[in-house]
Amino acid sequence: MTKVIKKVVLTGGPCGGKTTGALKIKEHLQNYGWHTIIVPETATEIIKAGINPLEMKQNLDFQENLFGLQLEKERRFEALARGYKSEKVLVLYDRGAPDGEAYTSPDEWDMIMNSGDQTFQTVMNRYDAVLHMVSAADGAEEFYTLANNVARREGTIEIALEQERKTKEIYIGHPHYVVIDNSTDFEKKIRRAVDAICSVIGIPETFEIERKFLIELPDIGKLKRMPRVRRDYIRQEYLLQTDDASEDGVQEVRVRMRGRPNDWSYTKTTKIGKGIKRVEREESISEREYINNLALADPSLRPIVKNRYCCLYENQHFEVDIYPDAKEQAICEIELRHESDEIMFPEFIRIIREVTDDNRYRNREMARENPLV
Repeated sequence: MTKVIKKVVLTGGPCGGKTTGALKIKEHLQNYGWHTIIVPETATEIIKAGINPLEMKQNLDFQENLFGLQLEKERRFEALARGYKSEKVLVLYDRGAPDGEAYTSPDEWDMIMNSGDQTFQTVMNRYDAVLHMVSAADGAEEFYTLANNVARREGTIEIALEQERKTKEIYIGHPHYVVIDNSTDFEKKIRRAVDAICSVIGIPETFEIERKFLIELPDIGKLKRMPRVRRDYIRQEYLLQTDDASEDGVQEVRVRMRGRPNDWSYTKTTKIGKGIKRVEREESISEREYINNLALADPSLRPIVKNRYCCLYENQHFEVDIYPDAKEQAICEIELRHESDEIMFPEFIRIIREVTDDNRYRNREMARENPLV
């Protein structure tokens, strides 16, 4: 059996249920043969060791060292996971390296990233998924408390809400980003977190529940001015399929480069099944592997080129794809945990119709003939 290691960030605002969620996830996954490694929060470890960030001469010093320690911890724990006997290992990080951005100014964060020779894509690619547990300060105020973590600094509901907002915005643009809000009681909230993790690692299989909508071309200027909108250039190409792959139900295999100059990520994705619910297998690949795969590109299909704008609205992660030659229309996609999830669209998205099951709007078909042009 091939060893499988999945790396997931469990983050969120103060008093969001991360600790309980991590333990429930570990307990549940062991029933399916998964060993879970819970990596403790680095900032809490530093503070409990006697380093008060409020007493540092510069906030930058604290956050830069925190960032470096986090990256090193992740490297070491991943090495331990590779050496562990279990063939299926989940490394669950209590907060990830990017979380420090919520406690710094934009200039400070740029300096930290540059000092660590990191970019948005290189940091995000460390994680297979990100799970954000919304703070009790947002929708469950009666349960908000500082008593369960002596390292917490958010004294009031107002401060906690601001920290919640900043933390939630950090991971916008990650391809597998799930926000678990307080729309249910705490027990169901934890259960939703467990379900989300199961979906990520494939219990029983990794199903992508994705809905796609044809929308009016939004005002690009307005879109760019929205707070914390992430824009990435995407180029993806579809590979020739073998007869064996078709017999196994493979619908498509693609390779993709995503990001911006000097900050690229590369993935290879295999999709099995049809409609709203299909199995998706995704793996990160190197630039060289990406280039080598291009030799297998289907010559009958054009590369798909688009700009993707990612944003959060009502705790849902939206992706709006703008195609260079499309003058009046665009595509909006959202990945859901359950088929029955209600979607709350931001006001700048004007729906023409849903096209989830319309094959003309599948990217593979659009590589043959783009209906938006």
